[in-house]
Amino acid sequence: MPVRHPRHEQLGHGTEAAKFPAGNAIETTKERFMYPDFIKMLPLADVNFPGAEARLISGSYGQVAFWRFEEGGSVPPHRHGAQLGIVLRGQVTLTVEGVTHTWQAGDVFNIDENDEHSATVAPGTYVVEVYQESDRHRELEQPTVPQFVDPA
Repeated sequence: MPVRHPRHEQLGHGTEAAKFPAGNAIETTKERFMYPDFIKMLPLADVNFPGAEARLISGSYGQVAFWRFEEGGSVPPHRHGAQLGIVLRGQVTLTVEGVTHTWQAGDVFNIDENDEHSATVAPGTYVVEVYQESDRHRELEQPTVPQFVDPA
């Protein structure tokens, strides 16, 4: 069993209280998840993580990113404002302040402000992340609309 960061225990991470049944309010197919069309039409994020694509909603109170890692990927160690994540499909292995834990579809995770963290993301993973900062990610200068090309 993975060692948990003390703050994770306080927040209920990885417990039944921190899970929701995948697919209840989200359109899914038997074998793959698909974002609805209105998400696919959001602006693309300007990110440099190979294999990653994100669509953004930004406002004065924060930012939401709808991530798709079709080929999987890794995110190097970094720090920023607080972040909440919901794994919709697949698996994310996070290392937060030196403690590693794997999150599956239906899991919710929280990263406190300025905690150093990195991630390894399995192929086919979809994650929604909410950021404290309204400008955590930038939109592409000329976003393309719409295109999350879901594999057949």
